[in-house]
Amino acid sequence: MTKKILTFIIAVTMIFSLFAFSVTAVDNGIGVRIESDAVVGMPVGSTVTVKYYYTAPDTLDLTTYKHSLSTTIIAFNSEYYTYVANSRTFGAHYASFLKAGSVVNPGSDAFWNNTVSPKLTAADIAKGYTYAIMVNQSYEVGGPYTATTGYPIVTDEEVFSVQFTVAKTLTADAVIGIPEGTIPTLTAIKYLTGTSSSTYTAAELNKTEMDYVSTHVNANFATNTKIRRNTGNSALVDLGFTGSFLNAGIPIAFTGGRSTNVTAVGVELTINGVTNTYEDNFVYLNANSNGYLFRVALTGIPDTEYDTPIKARMFVTYNGVDYWSDYVTTTAGAHVGRLP
Repeated sequence: MTKKILTFIIAVTMIFSLFAFSVTAVDNGIGVRIESDAVVGMPVGSTVTVKYYYTAPDTLDLTTYKHSLSTTIIAFNSEYYTYVANSRTFGAHYASFLKAGSVVNPGSDAFWNNTVSPKLTAADIAKGYTYAIMVNQSYEVGGPYTATTGYPIVTDEEVFSVQFTVAKTLTADAVIGIPEGTIPTLTAIKYLTGTSSSTYTAAELNKTEMDYVSTHVNANFATNTKIRRNTGNSALVDLGFTGSFLNAGIPIAFTGGRSTNVTAVGVELTINGVTNTYEDNFVYLNANSNGYLFRVALTGIPDTEYDTPIKARMFVTYNGVDYWSDYVTTTAGAHVGRLP
């Protein structure tokens, strides 16, 4: 089958005027976001990485806003997932001042039954959560920030990541997320007012990205977005996004090197409120799994647009139905530090 698969790159040549449109930001306040590489069809024994981010409206001045030590409940269905002990790591920005030994409650029957479960809303229960861990934060002794100074947030870098082992082949029912009912007690997202900590209520927190449902199509994490200098003009940069799917989730079939049931793969890009979709029909074998990859290059980004948000989601058209990944939201500026 490997001979039937060709690598491909969709070169999306950006017209610079695309970046010139303006869009009014909606101020939904500080929020939290869960990302995962969990995908339908992942087999037993696979490792799933879950990343946790803070989000903020464009109108918020992050140079003056300060966060405070917070706690977060990560809930999941234990039929599908088992937490990997000691897997929590902080992103580079946060690791510079949050203690590597900050406590993670790895969960227990008593913790779930007596502490977490009683707080679940009807919507939380409908998601099928059956177990939870609690991730805490504490400052490094002698570090740059304290309880009275708070700390700055970086929205394009994960606060922390945790890992899970797949206990049952993943389906679209496998959910990992933050139960709304645990806000603001167990999930206590805090900010600094003067030198004192305050906690966001559930009504104040942007909760639109608090859970992750296993998708049929996956897109690389924003932090893993590839970057290179444009081959035609080294003053410009290109960003690379990768889509993937497993044969167990989308069982692609070939005859004579052509797929009989997957008719297109591609990307939807949103930049400054303008959305365009690009598609192609080439995939290539993923050597690390029983699945396939496809790649997209967003080319010709000038340095004046490094801070422009770029929102991407990948798709596969299978038996006439479009299957979408979750969104990847990033900027070129978040990755230029990795250029040679």
